[in-house]
Amino acid sequence: MGEGLMRERKLLEERAKPTTLSSGRSPMQYALLSWDAMSSMLRARLDALPGPLRILEAGCGRLWPLKLSVPFTLTGLDLDPDALAARKDLDRAVLGDLRTVEFAPRSFDVIYSAFVLEHVSGAQQVLERFVRWLAPGGMLIVKVPDRDSAYGFMTRLTPYWAHVMFHRYLLRQPLAGTPGRGPYPTYYDAVISERGLREFCGRNGLTAPEVYRQCSYATFRPVRVAAFLT
Repeated sequence: MGEGLMRERKLLEERAKPTTLSSGRSPMQYALLSWDAMSSMLRARLDALPGPLRILEAGCGRLWPLKLSVPFTLTGLDLDPDALAARKDLDRAVLGDLRTVEFAPRSFDVIYSAFVLEHVSGAQQVLERFVRWLAPGGMLIVKVPDRDSAYGFMTRLTPYWAHVMFHRYLLRQPLAGTPGRGPYPTYYDAVISERGLREFCGRNGLTAPEVYRQCSYATFRPVRVAAFLT
């Protein structure tokens, strides 16, 4: 079960604890969205921010997924040189480790990380760096499979080679596991869950995250059967 977990920092003149994002909605409420609905919601939220936006894609996919109307510059950061080399849409490409690379505080208006942090040993350290790099009034978007979900449990239980075989033969991705292509080894630190992210926000004085659930494999029978068995 993939989750898009979004937290927006308010620009505050005083050192008061931030208020909950979107006061019309309880922070404990979340919605189940399709892939397209999730993308549409994110585009609308980002287009509503004042541009031009400085966006960091922390852990690069093969292509920036959101077509925005607001002007923006896109920085891509990844540990895999082959993944970075495949990107032709970046204004700036940075080869480095999320745990050690340095950016100045308040460098970005948006930080977007999709299905990356479950592959990082030391994900909480990375989240702390995200908070430092984010400008006041900015937005942090994190998509992760919840380690406490059936999907997360299955992933933690099975070896990496099984993940590669699953992508190659069940999802029909023959290049899976080759240089520059996932899946990558997973760690699933405790913070990589709805509960862990809420606790992280609470410890760091941040607004409770908005939570949106997304299931990419809802119609894929082998995953549904495996999830039922767990």
